[in-house]
This record gives sequence, structure tokens and C-alpha cells, in this order.
Amino acid sequence: MVRGLIAQLSSGNSRALRDIMDVYQKRLYKYALQYVKNEFVAEEIVEDVFVALWNKHAELKDVEDISGYLLVITRNLCLNYLRKEHLEMVDLSSLTEEQIYQRSNLYVLEDETLCSLLSNEYEVKLKNILNKLPQKTRQIFLMSRKEGLKNKEIAERMQLLEKTIEYHITKALLEIRKAFFE
Repeated sequence: MVRGLIAQLSSGNSRALRDIMDVYQKRLYKYALQYVKNEFVAEEIVEDVFVALWNKHAELKDVEDISGYLLVITRNLCLNYLRKEHLEMVDLSSLTEEQIYQRSNLYVLEDETLCSLLSNEYEVKLKNILNKLPQKTRQIFLMSRKEGLKNKEIAERMQLLEKTIEYHITKALLEIRKAFFE
């Protein structure tokens, strides 16, 4: 379903953007709120996320993980906001030119490090969730997501009904959503 929405959005379908917003808006709001601790700012950031998504819609053809893509945009906008707030509170006249230069470069490094840490953290958490799934559910989910096989192809390989494949993928996705977003 989401892959179809990405394809529609990348073609310029504004209805697909609305559908993606309906799916992800609350989650992104909660995520942004953890960073900025301000409901109004979190709402504005999420609005900016979807504006950015629309502005880059033509470049989304190769994006497979829209959830991760949206989380990265949200995180970056939150960090930009926090950085701006922090910099506004520092009296720049009390800093030397060298200190200003060092601070600006430090922020660039922190962003890359944080991105790497978050990515690793999510990957570890996902592996732990997948390891807790029943073997067949995990196997089917990995065939679908890692190997990119369609439900019909998985059903043929495993000699199961397509509905059974859908059940196992849905079960895995529910567990992942529960672990990440609740």
C-alpha cells in the first residue's frame, strides 16, 4: 500500500501526499515532541516535513522506506530548530571568531554522529523485534522486505496461500509498529 502511495506521490499526485500524511502525521508529531518539548513547535515541524516531502516528490522513486525517510526529515528539522534556539541564547559578542567556527563545525559532526547512532539503534531494535517473531513470520517478512519479493512469489516458494503470507507480514508489521510507536 505505502509503496503504491510513494509511486503516486513521485508522479505528483497530491492525494497520495494526503494519504501519507494520514498514516504518519501522529507518529511524526510524537517523535518531534520528544525532541522539541513544545506541542506548537512539533506541529509546525511536522507540517514542514510534509512540505519538504512534497517539494522532493519527484525524487522519491527510489525511496523504499518512507517511514525512515520521514523520520530522518523530522529529526533534522527538530535538530535545526534546537540548534537555532541554542545559538540564539548564546551571546555571540562574547565568543571569538575561532569559537564560533568551532561551534558550527561541532554541530555538523553531532548531526552525522546522531544520525549514525539513531540508525544503529533502530537497526538493533528491529533485529530484536524480528528475533522475537515466530520463525515462519520472520522468514516471510524478511523475504518480503529484504529480498523484495511479492506476496505471490513468497506463497509459491513456501507453498502457502497468499492470504497466509499477508497474515504473517501484517503480524510482523503490527509487532514492529507496537515496539517503535507505542
